[in-house]
Amino acid sequence: MMVLSALRQLTASGYLVAAILGLTMAGWVWRQDLLTIRWRPRAWRRRWRRPAPLAFAFLTAVILAAAVQHPPNNYDTHWYRLPRIVHWLAEQRWHWIGGVERRLDVVAPGVEFLWCPLLAWEPSGRTIFLPNFFAFLLLPGTAFSFFRCLGVNPRTAWWWMWLLPAGYVYAFQAGSSTTDAISTPLVLMSFTLALKAGRSGSAAGAAWSVLAIALATNQKQPIAALGLPWLVAIWPFVRTSLKSAWRQAPVWTSLASSAVSLAAFAVSMGPITVLNILRVGNWMGFPTAEQFFVPRHAWVSLVVSPFLLARANLSPPVIPTATKWNDLMRGLMTGPSGDWFAGFDYFGYIPNTNNETSAGIGLVTFGLLAWGFFGRPVRRSHLATTKLPTWWAWALALASIAMMVRNGNRELARYFAGYYPLWMGLILRRPQADRMVSVRGWRRLGVTGTFITAALVATTSVRPLVQPRWLRGLPGLGSLPERLDEIYLNHRFRAERFVSFLPQLADDEPVGFGAHISGEASLWGTNFSHHVVPLELSDNAQSIRRRGLRHVVVDDAFAVRAGKIDGADWAESLGGCVVNAVPLSPDEARARRGRDQPLTEMTLLWWRVPPGVNIPTDNSYLIEFPN
Repeated sequence: MMVLSALRQLTASGYLVAAILGLTMAGWVWRQDLLTIRWRPRAWRRRWRRPAPLAFAFLTAVILAAAVQHPPNNYDTHWYRLPRIVHWLAEQRWHWIGGVERRLDVVAPGVEFLWCPLLAWEPSGRTIFLPNFFAFLLLPGTAFSFFRCLGVNPRTAWWWMWLLPAGYVYAFQAGSSTTDAISTPLVLMSFTLALKAGRSGSAAGAAWSVLAIALATNQKQPIAALGLPWLVAIWPFVRTSLKSAWRQAPVWTSLASSAVSLAAFAVSMGPITVLNILRVGNWMGFPTAEQFFVPRHAWVSLVVSPFLLARANLSPPVIPTATKWNDLMRGLMTGPSGDWFAGFDYFGYIPNTNNETSAGIGLVTFGLLAWGFFGRPVRRSHLATTKLPTWWAWALALASIAMMVRNGNRELARYFAGYYPLWMGLILRRPQADRMVSVRGWRRLGVTGTFITAALVATTSVRPLVQPRWLRGLPGLGSLPERLDEIYLNHRFRAERFVSFLPQLADDEPVGFGAHISGEASLWGTNFSHHVVPLELSDNAQSIRRRGLRHVVVDDAFAVRAGKIDGADWAESLGGCVVNAVPLSPDEARARRGRDQPLTEMTLLWWRVPPGVNIPTDNSYLIEFPN
């Protein structure tokens, strides 16, 4: 990516050449391993006839069927992830984009680097779920290797390698463009290789471990907290093997260590962190006044965050009483005790159904794991030769606490996608975990839970394989199908928000954009026929004409931040004319108005609304300026 960007070759042909070269090099490096692979159809058929692998295969098929049926509709995807990729492809290089939406620049770009070639080859974006899907396929193998490396019984590890992917956060995100679970296989690889390197002294394994954990931080910045337990895991290798190599060959050891360190820095969140510090003065990329989802009282978050995690992981798939519960939480947030929860994104809010952004590992998976924690122990001897570094569990606990203290998002559970398997490994090391897999009821519940997850994937409101209208009239569901249908339509609207503006724009015309809302990618048109230019709050009529912009798109929140009443007032003050407008979706309008949740400080900051300022309308406008 960096080489292609430097050569201004972020194009379909540039990525094709890079892919051919990469596959050729990989085939040469691993040629011996490829030659030893044996295809044994009978063994494969026997393996996939077993209940656990069969259930996983069925879940995978449902995920793939739902994914190919729908385009990506995650909010962040259309708010800043797809737009930043389109900006890079339009310039044929990575560059600092600028504008009022800082996340176009300051967020770790690892996932977008995976999406770039897919979007260059297939501009509709329907294939960007593939990195998530392939990461999901890697979960069983990486989980088994990690559990065995921790000393988990082989039979226990085998069962959990198939049950872990049935966790809601992994299954729901496998066919989506949400970016929390994609780094989980890399996290498991990094810890597996680090622990093995400490025991075997393998320098190659240690180097791959460094690259894996570095790459994981570039895909999701909260993974950075796992650097502490990773350092504890890799320390035995550093203390023994690396120290010995340094004494025997200091020059070669220094060169190899420097090369691995530079490569790890290049693929990690390090470069974007340095740029954020240089350009914004903050490693996160947001000035203090614009930071959202950061709890004001750190000690309160140590109580609130476990509650949020428990709520997400213990909630049933469908929550009919969500509205009453949310009303209760609304009173808590807006009452005298609301200051204690300052910095939290509507503390305690729960959706009607679990989805890719709100779910943890799920009630069934959590229950299966609890069985192994509280069950009766059995004798076993294999742990005698499998010892963890002494402080590894404590380091993992400190990393988890750091995540809780710094994150006030109500969807905290999904940020722990890379943490769950690590805690599972510690629980499965316990002698009680061996007994549970020998219980027929437990095994049946595990397989049934995987099929339940598949059913939830098929009916999720984000990418329904089973259309919500098909559920109408079924007993016990009430108005749930109508609500699911509304949510699905709202998600589709995000991807197509500005399509109605395109007929009024000339081909290859640059368009100014200053809306605090998702959907910018739809303004680029088919095959990126329009070029979108970010607007600043300080822009005026002269600066707009100087950049050759005849049309601009702004919304009411942008206009209010610029000191105007609404978008129409902003257009009139600059001598422009509103030629088209689209409203927010019903869900977005309710959120901005505080109908589903109170307009707390964090909610206003999220919607870029100054506190105490009323926005009279909820529109985005296409504004034309005379030549």
